[in-house]
Order: sequence, then C-alpha cells, then structure tokens
Amino acid sequence: MNKTEWIQVVFIVVTVIGWGAAFFFGIWQQRKIMKEKLKLEVYKNIYELKRSMDECAIEFSVLVSEYNLPFIQMRLPLLKNDPIQQNFEALKIWSDYVMKVNESKSRFIKAYLRLWNYFDMWICIMPKLKEMKEILFIDRMKILTMELNEYSAYIQNLSFKQHEWSKWDIVEIEKETKKMNEIFGRETSFFDDFMTEVHNELIGLSFKVKKQHREDFVNLPDRYEILTRDGLKIVKK
Repeated sequence: MNKTEWIQVVFIVVTVIGWGAAFFFGIWQQRKIMKEKLKLEVYKNIYELKRSMDECAIEFSVLVSEYNLPFIQMRLPLLKNDPIQQNFEALKIWSDYVMKVNESKSRFIKAYLRLWNYFDMWICIMPKLKEMKEILFIDRMKILTMELNEYSAYIQNLSFKQHEWSKWDIVEIEKETKKMNEIFGRETSFFDDFMTEVHNELIGLSFKVKKQHREDFVNLPDRYEILTRDGLKIVKK
C-alpha cells in the first residue's frame, strides 16, 4: 500500500471515528435533555401537590386556633330562658366546630399522603434525599398524625365527659388548642425544608438558582428545628 492509499485509509478511519463520536455525543446530549425535562416535569407535579397540601394546612391552622374556638357563639343561647335549650344549642355549635376540624384534618392527611406517594414513585431521580424523605414522612408525619388524632379525640370527648358546656375548663381547652397549633406549625415547616432540597436537587443546577435554607432566614425564633439531609438540626441564634 503506497503513501496515498495510507492517507486515504487514515482519512476514512478518522471520518468514521468522527461520525461515531458525533453520533454518540448526540445521543448523550439528547438523553441529558430528556433527563432534565423529566426532572422539571416531576418538580412541577411535586410543586402542585405541595401547594394543594399547603392550602389544607393553612385551613387547619386557622381553624385550630385559640382565637377561633366558638365559645363566643356558644354563649349567645344563654340569652334564652330555657337552660336545657341553651345547652343544647351551644353543644350543637361545638359539634359543628368539631366536625369542621375533623374534615379539615382529613383533607390535610390525604394531601400529604398524595405527596408522599408521588415522592415514593420518583425518589429514584433524587437518591440523595431518600433518608430525608423517610425522616419527614415516616417519622415526623407519624408524630403529627398521632397528635392530630389525639386532639380530635380530646375536643370530641368534651361533651361526653361533661354535658353542661358551661362547666368546661375554657382556659385548658384554649391551652390545648394553642399547643396543637404550635405542633402543627412546627411539623409542617419541615416540608419547606424538604422542598428547598428538592428544588436544589431537581432544577437548581439547570436554572442556576438555588433556594436558601430556612436557617439562613432572618426574623426566626431564637431556637428552632430544621430538617436537613442529615436529619433534624437545632438552630440557635
């Protein structure tokens, strides 16, 4: 084989290698784009599920507040002459309130379960957050659900333990309601910590925008807990 033929062979080999490299680079690039599109789509769905859950959480938080307990409305029947009728109408107001609390609680639990199920489906594309997800949904939400059920039972049993509502310990009821509200706010705030990591993991690099962690915010309490990839962390100012 003379020099010219060798040059032609080398040229063909180089051309084929170049075509092959370009082909495989194109496939790699296409897969990368598809992967980023998938991450974006998953994030959009997670965001919508989280938004829906937040609406339920706000509803419950407003309802279960010491300022929204219906004692003012329950005192109105006292203007009537019949004590039995007075008590009956007041307990009806309380029963309606308890029903609203239970319905709101159920909506919140269903909303966070939908979010949990979706994360279980797609945690494979954010494996670094698997432990954080388990702490949030298995540990913290288990605690919150138990607290919610205990509070529901507490307010529901008031009328069974003491049928005359005027003998209820209003201060104690307000104290328990405030406690429930604070627990609910603390536990649901861990969702925001988790969503910060989800944002940064799925779309932070693509859009070159990373969300700040809660501990970097100002105007927060002197001592509070946050959820991190390594577990719960106490933050002190």
